[in-house]
Amino acid sequence: PAKFPEFEGRRNVLMTHPVDSKTPAAIVRAVNLPRDVKSVLSFGVAAHEKGDWELRVVVEGEVLRRERVGHDGPRWRDIRVDLSAYAGRRIVIRLENAATDWQWEFGYWSDLKLESGEVAAK
Repeated sequence: PAKFPEFEGRRNVLMTHPVDSKTPAAIVRAVNLPRDVKSVLSFGVAAHEKGDWELRVVVEGEVLRRERVGHDGPRWRDIRVDLSAYAGRRIVIRLENAATDWQWEFGYWSDLKLESGEVAAK
């Protein structure tokens, strides 16, 4: 991994790359989510100008989101994942940068935030 003060218009960017063609790079964190409020994980992702990679958002071992991050279209893709189903629990969040075809699969991450606020619907 490497940290850049700026990359393609975003500040404070982390760059990752899969360990090998079968082992993703991962950002892992255990968090305690508050009860009775909505919690949302948000972040931006981008790909190297010559490559793509697979984003996986894994919570408690379950893949909540899986998508290709490429260099077509807007440079940055903003991701939001609702974690309200896990309210009141301690969970492990794993963000993965997985290989696709093993060429230029650098993942760029910015603005990683976990926000809790409005009262969740009952």
